[in-house]
Amino acid sequence: AGVEYLTHRENDPAGQGEVGLFEGDQVVERKGYMTDLLADRAVQEIRMAAAAKTPFLLSLHFTAVHWPWQGPKSDPLPGSADLWNYDGGSLEIFGEMMQSMD
Repeated sequence: AGVEYLTHRENDPAGQGEVGLFEGDQVVERKGYMTDLLADRAVQEIRMAAAAKTPFLLSLHFTAVHWPWQGPKSDPLPGSADLWNYDGGSLEIFGEMMQSMD
């Protein structure tokens, strides 16, 4: 399911969507921009594998850059916002999302 970049929750009219961030099969709650959280976790895994001198495979698929159009400086979407609304955004927000991913 799609989640917003800041709350990591599915949006619903009541603003109480389910958390969509997992480690394995466990739901986790973290603060931060989703793209940064994914990148930080990937770096952590790489460092652990390097320290252990073990082979590993990392396949990281960022959700950026696409809707919901939120950069690291954006406000969370209101609970009534439609996560699947493809309108909106701006070149500025797109740039923020791309810079975070890079």
